[in-house]
Amino acid sequence: MVAADFVTDRESRRGDGEMRNRVVMECFRRGVLVLGCGESAVRFCPALTITENQIDAAVKVFREAVAAAVKTG
Repeated sequence: MVAADFVTDRESRRGDGEMRNRVVMECFRRGVLVLGCGESAVRFCPALTITENQIDAAVKVFREAVAAAVKTG
């Protein structure tokens, strides 16, 4: 399991829950399920049998989702 935290300021580590929520929804629209956790993190919980190709595809979708969330925010 791994997580990505969305913050508005690296120094204060103030979370950006709205951005996190947009990313979670954009991932969902693209067919990848991720979990929001805490104030502003996205958690990835892949199956133990995940392949390298599936990981690559999920990371590509996550990048696209972040880019789309930035545009809409």
